[in-house]
Amino acid sequence: MGRTLVLFLLSLTLLLCAEQVAGEGYRDITAEEAHEMLAGNPSVFLLDVRMTGEYEVDGHIPGAYLIPHTEVKSRSGELPVDRDVPVIVYCKSGYRSVLASQDLVDLGYTDVRNMVGGFSSWAGMGYPTLYGPEPGTFPIPELPMMLGAISLLIRAILHGRLQPGVA
Repeated sequence: MGRTLVLFLLSLTLLLCAEQVAGEGYRDITAEEAHEMLAGNPSVFLLDVRMTGEYEVDGHIPGAYLIPHTEVKSRSGELPVDRDVPVIVYCKSGYRSVLASQDLVDLGYTDVRNMVGGFSSWAGMGYPTLYGPEPGTFPIPELPMMLGAISLLIRAILHGRLQPGVA
């Protein structure tokens, strides 16, 4: 009986581990790889998932956008519209960024990278850091198209070619 229970628990553990690895949907990268990606691709969305105090006082990577890991899903409207944009996620050491990376995958993002070692690793490599509350930014490639569509819509309304509220 005891041996059967041990074998069952071992099988269950292996099954759960295999499912977790197969279902991750994000990739781990080093601080060096993150640095190279950021230098070579201006469309990378850099997400800091620490708390506000850590971001402001302990420092952050230039251009990082702050959304604490517990708020990633509830603040998904602040994330890039393009779900295929490369996203690098980091926290202080790597635990919270794993949770946030999985949240991003659950939201449909297809190119999510978790920076192993987090900000501690980045700063330890001597890469640039900023201090203070300035928010990060990210490119919105859809913005010109959206503004153009909004402009056309406003012109159509103003010229009487479209009645607001009429389907």
